[in-house]
Amino acid sequence: VRIQQGESRDYRNDQAQYEDTAAVTGKSFTASKLYLDCVDEASEGVYTCIGETPTERITQSTNLVLKRPNADFLDLPEAAAEFSHRTCLEKRSVGNTAARIFLWTSLRLELMGEAVQLFCRSEGSPSPQVEWFDNNREKILPTSSEFSDYEILENGDLLIKRLQWKHMGQFKCSASNGEGSDTQGIFIYPMNNPQN
Repeated sequence: VRIQQGESRDYRNDQAQYEDTAAVTGKSFTASKLYLDCVDEASEGVYTCIGETPTERITQSTNLVLKRPNADFLDLPEAAAEFSHRTCLEKRSVGNTAARIFLWTSLRLELMGEAVQLFCRSEGSPSPQVEWFDNNREKILPTSSEFSDYEILENGDLLIKRLQWKHMGQFKCSASNGEGSDTQGIFIYPMNNPQN
């Protein structure tokens, strides 16, 4: 069963929608985290992460096993279980959770002149605000102006419209709401196009 992260997340939006996939020849490294809040016995089992490109598919599985109380706490398991269950219920009833990034591009190598979409998908309640900072640590303004190098997409991703050497370096994606924030770094390396 596919696990959906983020309340409004649409799994059909997992791919780069704004790149010419026929022209993309570089390498992209994408990282992802699966958050499981308030796990219980029903959460135990094997979880498989699947990564795929048009030419390759890789998987990695993890077996989730809950830690059982050890002998030192055998006289308190009901109290501990009650406390844990109550904490989860309180979190669910309040409904607010800190912003966290669950999918991001960690490294991108691409030919200069190409459009590049950098992932930054987040979740939280209330919905996080996503901000991007360029390789000079300057905040990227959310614009779709034809004169801007960048566009922040509705899903939080950053589109570099035409990759140039000046874009080389560390970009940062930050997601925040009233409950907390999360930041990830993305390194961009533009490559010379041998056809130019």
